[in-house]
Amino acid sequence: MLLGLGCNAGTRSPEGAVRAFAEASSDGDREGAWRLLGPATRGKLESDARRAAELSGRRPLKPAEMLAVGWFPPRFRADDVRELARTGADATVEVRGARGERETVRCVRVDGDWRVELP
Repeated sequence: MLLGLGCNAGTRSPEGAVRAFAEASSDGDREGAWRLLGPATRGKLESDARRAAELSGRRPLKPAEMLAVGWFPPRFRADDVRELARTGADATVEVRGARGERETVRCVRVDGDWRVELP
């Protein structure tokens, strides 16, 4: 288990950020997952939340409400994560699944910590 999300220990490396994000997501911790997202993903979710609220005519949505967390079984094991490349404040991390699935995840460094950018 990772150290608490309030602590930056899990976000000092791109792999740690991906592991922390996977853990928060599988635990249904929407706010914890939100804190681990990079600025591009946050901006997209903020825009999506505004648009969803406009289209529905209902209450404003928090951008974190746009995340589907804790609804599905984990597709990948959070311990099967490795950094593929890093250039400055950008990194690419590979996550491997138990059945050979592979997914690459982009991470960015923000204020000294790594954050996950979703595709």
